[in-house]
Amino acid sequence: MRRSWGVWMLVAAAVMAGACRSSDEGAFKLDGSPRVPDAQGVITKATPRMIEINGERYSVDEDAVVFSTYNRKMIGLGQVIGDYVHVGLDGKKAVWVARIGRVLRTDPAKPVVIYQGTLERVAGPRLDFTDGTVLTLAKGLTVPASRAAGNTDVVINAETGRVQGLTLPPEKSTTSSAP
Repeated sequence: MRRSWGVWMLVAAAVMAGACRSSDEGAFKLDGSPRVPDAQGVITKATPRMIEINGERYSVDEDAVVFSTYNRKMIGLGQVIGDYVHVGLDGKKAVWVARIGRVLRTDPAKPVVIYQGTLERVAGPRLDFTDGTVLTLAKGLTVPASRAAGNTDVVINAETGRVQGLTLPPEKSTTSSAP
């Protein structure tokens, strides 16, 4: 039996309203709440029922949400092949897939991803962005507290999923100038 386009749009709206679940955080919300991924990497294969990330296969929930972190709009699963993604899992089943960025291969041995977002907070090696993206700093990298919020450009190692470099917002001024 074929469903009409309107029915599919209603189903998509229900899913976007938070019908999916994540094994780490209960109900999945696409509202900017932090999304800690259960898996991350480059999608090398995708079908409506399966994705492959860095050689690991996961089934795809029939109500899975696939979206861009930049605008939180739904996209097709086929649009993320070759992209670096974060995935929320329920066991070995993907319930959400977030496109973080395209993979750049200027050095084929060291593929990277450039991500741009508004840094909201830093907790140790964890970076939380206002769009809900959560990234982890590589060992040895830190963010000074005075620069832990604002527009940030990030370079992610596509193989490890760790932030290997970033451009932070300007230093927050603690002094004021008198006229």
